[in-house]
Amino acid sequence: MDLHFEGRQQEISRFIDTLFASNFEDAVTADGWPRAMVRTGFALHRRTWNAERLAATALTELQTTFRDQFPHRLAGSITHIWPALPGAGLTPVLFGWLLGIPQQIRASRRGQNFAALVHQLASDIAPGRLTRTNDFSTGEIVVVSGSDETLQAVRAQLRPGQHLVGYGHRTSFALILDSPALDLDDIAQKLALDAVLWHQQGCFSVRGVIFCGDHKRKLSFAGALGNAIEDVERQLEATHLDDTTLGARAQALGLARFTSPVCGRGIGWVQPQLTPHTGAQISPHVVTLHHISDLAELPAAVQIPPHQIQGVALAATPDDPRRTTATDLLTHLGATLICPPGELQSPPPEWPHDGLPNLSIAFRP
Repeated sequence: MDLHFEGRQQEISRFIDTLFASNFEDAVTADGWPRAMVRTGFALHRRTWNAERLAATALTELQTTFRDQFPHRLAGSITHIWPALPGAGLTPVLFGWLLGIPQQIRASRRGQNFAALVHQLASDIAPGRLTRTNDFSTGEIVVVSGSDETLQAVRAQLRPGQHLVGYGHRTSFALILDSPALDLDDIAQKLALDAVLWHQQGCFSVRGVIFCGDHKRKLSFAGALGNAIEDVERQLEATHLDDTTLGARAQALGLARFTSPVCGRGIGWVQPQLTPHTGAQISPHVVTLHHISDLAELPAAVQIPPHQIQGVALAATPDDPRRTTATDLLTHLGATLICPPGELQSPPPEWPHDGLPNLSIAFRP
């Protein structure tokens, strides 16, 4: 088994360094994203795009999960259909690059400038390794991120012999194990970043918080998070939405005020609810807040199908004896990543994408 890809690892390392030395901010801003948000979001992306750790992950999976499939079931080509979220589709490309598989990217309408930059930089470093396309009928494996409806639509258009690797609709939330030693203001600031970044459109965007603790402390946290959302919106230049979204926001805010008190004066707000968390996005940057008194109530407080739960930001003191129980419960609920607040949008290179091995993109079934 030839598992030596140090040369391609070095290519990827050069590519990432070159990308961050390039005009990537201009490219992604031209695709419609605020510059401050791009700068912050890509700093988090860079933690994931670590060539050495990506290579170590690929090597581990080749020696274990895919040992009996290498190389005779290795795909001859991969086509990636990228989502609008900038950078979200790059990690699978880097894994395909490590294996030396010819790849194509088909960017969304809102990601053309970033895709063009990635193609240019990759071609300068490793000619022929990565191309662009408007068609996905030629890739032996088609990799797509999007809604479940998008996956179904792509699957229906595949030709015989093509295989789909689909990353469908998933959502993330936060769990706070409150205690007097917990700094709720600091947690609120970090969770606000998790909620506002990329206008809450990613599968790692926080849309709800389960607060396990005292009811009065929960109300205090609601105010802190509402203020933090407004602060982070300003920091990320996330204070402007299109007219259609603003109209829908006004309706959602009116309904929210009718059903419960809301906290925050920004684009987004915090909305306490007595009902379970469903993972639905009420309006950009809005976070629902749900109260439980004991961890035993957690499964009933989260009404999201297991295959649609992605990450959970877990806030607790290091010595809280409830941490182990909480982690076990969250894993059972379907979480693929459990991490501290503020780190959801930078999954480690070893993270199994949507709970799948990263090299699932590279092998025929």
